[in-house]
Amino acid sequence: MGTMPYSFRNKFGKYLSDPVKAVNVLSLFYLVYIAFLIASSLLPEPFSEAAGAMAWLLPMLLFFPFMLTPDVPRDTGTGECTVSAPGFSFGRRAALVTLIFLLPALWVIMTVSAGTELLLGLAGASQENEEITGSFWSAVFSLALAPAVLEELIFRVFPLRMMRASPGIAAAVVSAVMFSLMHTNIFSIPYAFAAGLIFAVADYIAQSFVPSFILHFLNNLLSAFLMYRGDDGLTTCIYIVISVLALIVIVSLIVFRKKLSALFSFRGGSDRAIASASLRSLLVPEAALLFLLAVLALL
Repeated sequence: MGTMPYSFRNKFGKYLSDPVKAVNVLSLFYLVYIAFLIASSLLPEPFSEAAGAMAWLLPMLLFFPFMLTPDVPRDTGTGECTVSAPGFSFGRRAALVTLIFLLPALWVIMTVSAGTELLLGLAGASQENEEITGSFWSAVFSLALAPAVLEELIFRVFPLRMMRASPGIAAAVVSAVMFSLMHTNIFSIPYAFAAGLIFAVADYIAQSFVPSFILHFLNNLLSAFLMYRGDDGLTTCIYIVISVLALIVIVSLIVFRKKLSALFSFRGGSDRAIASASLRSLLVPEAALLFLLAVLALL
């Protein structure tokens, strides 16, 4: 993969500089992913296991060649500039962003999740509460670490790199939409969208993908712990504590907003026309088909 001809990489990089084409490629990519997920739920074993494995392996095989495409300068009207996706460094800025985002992110995700469950419950929908009956540490790997790493690669690193010629907020929204649809569960889609948006914004502010990996893992770890304990009273207590601490963080950010303004500058470009085109590109046929498959997966 490292020997991919430069001419191909350069041409593909220029192709991705068009925001509509970038979302088009992303939609096709995720169509294949969700098709394998649906197949894994419909086919008998061992074909279902093979389809489930392909749902993860195929994106990973396609992921790395695409990452080799170079950044392409984009004319914003004031001269050429390059809008790059975050990297993988973890310096002081990334560490601070991770710490600041942690509690508010957990609070938003838990609040949206609880609100969704309440509203759908009023509408007559219900879901079974999952509990972990085996080893807690095996659950940490299977429910927290592995999903965090794989999902961040596929739903944060991949789309933000693919859309690096688009303004960051557009790429963040598109990646959050894709991330939420892939959960194929009406109870999970709202909080998955909120989590995906928060993780992508944190990455752009930190100019590093590491914060979203950490935030995603810690969120999954908390969920795994609460499922393992299976205690609604403990869940309520933890939610209250997180809510209070998150409120303190948010108030502190408001009070010290001037001092933190440089830290929280959104380093992802701000061209409104290109951002609008990127978001409108969610309406391309491939994206529409992706939405349709996601709806079918919910049934």
